[in-house]
Amino acid sequence: MCEQSVEKHPVSEDALENGDRVKWLAYAYIYEGDHERALQSFAKLVQIPRGEYYGPLNYEPVFDEFRKDPRFDEILKQSQKAVSAIVIACRRQLILLAGPEPKMIS
Repeated sequence: MCEQSVEKHPVSEDALENGDRVKWLAYAYIYEGDHERALQSFAKLVQIPRGEYYGPLNYEPVFDEFRKDPRFDEILKQSQKAVSAIVIACRRQLILLAGPEPKMIS
């Protein structure tokens, strides 16, 4: 059922809404024991907004078995890049909001 939902609502149409479907499917693959497809799904998730973040990937026990796989290391690296990009974008936005004279943003 999850696979049908992902096929019917691809990330290419709306990454913010449909990314959650890919995440559900990725976790379903984990619990099903299909680690290959789970890895493929998480590799996609770290590339999209609100996909999967570094924290859960690095610290959640559900990923313990994956940490032995070099492909999972690459997924972790990609998730760190995504976090860095978000931080940079937020800083730029704060600078734009502050204008020429720094002020508190509430």
